[in-house]
Amino acid sequence: MLNVMRTGCGSPPNWSLHYLKKIDGVRVIAGDANPISVSFFSVADEYVVIPYADDPHFAEKMLEICQNKKVDILIPAVDEELVKLAKVKDLFISQGVFLLLSEPETLEKCFDKWEFYLEMKSLGVPVPATFQNKEDLTNDFPLILKPRRGRGSSGIFILDDVNDLDYAIKKSKNYILQEYIEGTEYTVDTLSDLQGRFIYGSPRIRLKTDSGISVTGKTKHDPIAIQWIEKILNQLKIIGPANVQYIKSRGKIYFLEINPRLAGGGALAQGAGIPYMQDIINLVRGDNIPVRQAKEGVVMLRYWSEVFIDEPDLK
Repeated sequence: MLNVMRTGCGSPPNWSLHYLKKIDGVRVIAGDANPISVSFFSVADEYVVIPYADDPHFAEKMLEICQNKKVDILIPAVDEELVKLAKVKDLFISQGVFLLLSEPETLEKCFDKWEFYLEMKSLGVPVPATFQNKEDLTNDFPLILKPRRGRGSSGIFILDDVNDLDYAIKKSKNYILQEYIEGTEYTVDTLSDLQGRFIYGSPRIRLKTDSGISVTGKTKHDPIAIQWIEKILNQLKIIGPANVQYIKSRGKIYFLEINPRLAGGGALAQGAGIPYMQDIINLVRGDNIPVRQAKEGVVMLRYWSEVFIDEPDLK
């Protein structure tokens, strides 16, 4: 029996627990800093309350938890956790806990939007024009201001004129400015091997989003984008699951960001015929993973669901 622990189980990527649960020989352990995370009471075989990533002893506490729970594979899903755990990846592995995530320098290039922009420019990858401050601007409005580090839609401003720009800058600290591109938004759920070599990607159109998470999506083949993504992920040496976001406008592709972890909308790849979570487990087991392509035109719809528990279970 393989004990697999996933963190951030109260977050949108908790869909992965349901598919892990279906894999023979896998026992699912849910980890979350919220003591009443819904996954604790719905799908997991076992659960454990973990520290928040800003705990100064986060990594050592996580290792102790993994050892106590006899965790074989740890799949972190919260950005702040990834950064801290990557620095002690070898320690976890030496203690028998396989930590599925990329190296610290790779994570830095993904989480820092300015560093990501510079890396993509150096590779000749198409990206929106991006600036560090107001004085460097060469593009006309509209523009978009984003936190240099951040996720979802938090801290993002659409700027139509200089008044919007000045207001957003006053409300922001560490930010980037980009040309605003209207078009069709895509996310590609990807898998790379343990040496950082791209295996496959499943593109989907983000038809509707909520707080930056896809709540309605549709699979759509995009071989040109996949060629670019293979180049990007191989250069960055992404390990395991990731998701790449880009926008298509007037026939052109503009890459926006890479999240080096499971995506909230990644369930669509599973629903469109890719055994995504099985492949992740097999990857760690040392199996060869074939190139896969999702069925095109599969639409994902999402809805709220309830879990009811007795009060004494809230411990």
